[in-house]
Amino acid sequence: MNMEGRTMGNTRKIVAKIMAVGLGMVAALAITSPAKADPETGPYLLASASSLGELCLAIGGSNPNNNAPAVQWKCAGDNYDKWWIFDQAGTHDGAKVYRLRNVSSQKCLAIGEGSTANSAGAIQFTCGSGAEQRWKYDSDFRLRNMKSDKCLAIPGGSNELYIQAIQYTCKEASLNQEQVWYNYIIP
Repeated sequence: MNMEGRTMGNTRKIVAKIMAVGLGMVAALAITSPAKADPETGPYLLASASSLGELCLAIGGSNPNNNAPAVQWKCAGDNYDKWWIFDQAGTHDGAKVYRLRNVSSQKCLAIGEGSTANSAGAIQFTCGSGAEQRWKYDSDFRLRNMKSDKCLAIPGGSNELYIQAIQYTCKEASLNQEQVWYNYIIP
């Protein structure tokens, strides 16, 4: 066999391995996603339904500081800035309430300045007991802030990178995918 034949054979083997790994990743996501609406601790990726699960909630640039914006970013990759731990922080109307702690910064998802206004930006802040850091993950896969009773959303269901997540009046989940968040278990 000549050198060209060996190279083509090796190339085919490499392509076959890459395809097998890719299919394995797809199968892993299919098996583990979305997780139930009453999550265990995690870590999880929080994928925006309006992006068809391709974009996830992240802390931009792995910023470790308070008030860093929670933004939409590519789910692919292993950056810890888009991995979240669900720490149980009590109950409300019989449902568990959580603080969502970012794996990279160890800070919690919050609404800036504890605002109750529509379109107030989501940020990270040192974890505490304030209601602006407590979230109920409802049966429609929405994250409802316990201080404002508004849902975490991506403005207009945008698929742009680095768009800051906001809170907005909760609406019918099936018609408002920008408020739906699927929690994918990190394999």
